[in-house]
Amino acid sequence: MNEPSLNFTGLPGAGQYFAAQPVGVPTPLCAALAAELAADFEADALLAFARRCGMRWAEEVVSTFAPVETMADLIAALNAYWATLHWGWVETEEHREHLLLRHALLPLARVYGKDQIVWSIGFVEGFYEKAFLWAGAEGSVQVRAVPHPEDLHEVQFEVTG
Repeated sequence: MNEPSLNFTGLPGAGQYFAAQPVGVPTPLCAALAAELAADFEADALLAFARRCGMRWAEEVVSTFAPVETMADLIAALNAYWATLHWGWVETEEHREHLLLRHALLPLARVYGKDQIVWSIGFVEGFYEKAFLWAGAEGSVQVRAVPHPEDLHEVQFEVTG
């Protein structure tokens, strides 16, 4: 029996069409995946896993950014990217010992489920870590969410290094 081919190379313009189309990921699928992972693995292991995934995610994304020279340039590039996802925006606040990132309207609870925030925050920690390294941060950069915010409309991250 002949199975239908999914090779669209014979269709004029198919490559450009698919390259230009955003791929929507169903939120219920993400929440179901997160719940299944949480059922089988400890939160600490999932947090480490999510950080690694976030770093890989950022590796793909930041390679598309124009070079940045300042913190303002990096934040502008990050916010432009977050806007394409409808994932809020980030602002910075400098402290003596660390940089504070305030990420407003981060939809982790909506995407992965409220019960999975404790480890799914690692996706964003890893993303920011890789972004700062890409931008030329010196030393070893570490990004960690400030302990479990009650208000998930703004998540704070400390950047140390």
